[in-house]
Amino acid sequence: MRRYLIVTVCCGVLIAGCAIATAVVLGHLVAGVITDPATRSLGYWRSALLILVALWTVRGLTQWLHARLGQRGASEVIADLSGLVLRSVTSLTPGALAARRDDAATVVTSGLDGLRPYFTACLPALFLAAVLTPATVVVIAFNDFQSAVIVLVALPLIPIFMVLIGLATAERSSPALAAMTTLQSRLMDLIAGIPTLRALGRADGTADRIAKLSTAHRRSAMATLRIAFLSALVLELIATLGVALVAVSIGLRLVHGEMTLAAG
Repeated sequence: MRRYLIVTVCCGVLIAGCAIATAVVLGHLVAGVITDPATRSLGYWRSALLILVALWTVRGLTQWLHARLGQRGASEVIADLSGLVLRSVTSLTPGALAARRDDAATVVTSGLDGLRPYFTACLPALFLAAVLTPATVVVIAFNDFQSAVIVLVALPLIPIFMVLIGLATAERSSPALAAMTTLQSRLMDLIAGIPTLRALGRADGTADRIAKLSTAHRRSAMATLRIAFLSALVLELIATLGVALVAVSIGLRLVHGEMTLAAG
């Protein structure tokens, strides 16, 4: 776990630095080409282009290395967690084990493996956002303080609406998740009892029952995913509006000549 965190931190810092440096260099390059006709040649911007290529190369290699090491680190973390779960389950009394059999089976078979996207995508993206966001605000303030003020006003709206949407989503998704858990438990009990039903000659309706439970489980899962997708859409809309406020302000000041094109 410690090695995974170290790799995530180092790669996140390097990717954030390359992204900001690329934006700064590219902004000065494009602004220079547009505003000064004498600089419209590859030879004049050779150093800037080489810096851009170097930054893109370092960022690409870092992302590839992070993805490779992230998969390996996620596998190690999931293996450690699986061992902890198995040791905890085997230490239970027979009565407690029977009561938690379905939950333990779900966690060991599919629950822990479902954490892989979290370790390989969500957690690195979260750390990159935590590093890149304040660093970007500092760079924006260095180039244009007014835009930084707009960002500081609009940026807190995203976590506020995230909390509000999260509370509403939790209230709506809890019954769906409970229904999914119940359906999954019934499905596992039915599959586990197929040999007994066959021995008693009562296995004729098993296939239909499994099909009905699978259909109900799929509908419940889709209802939960629908809520999650709508929540993501609302957050994307809020973020887009925040970016639009900055973009419109910069565009108007560029038109009136109140700021340089490179800063814009």
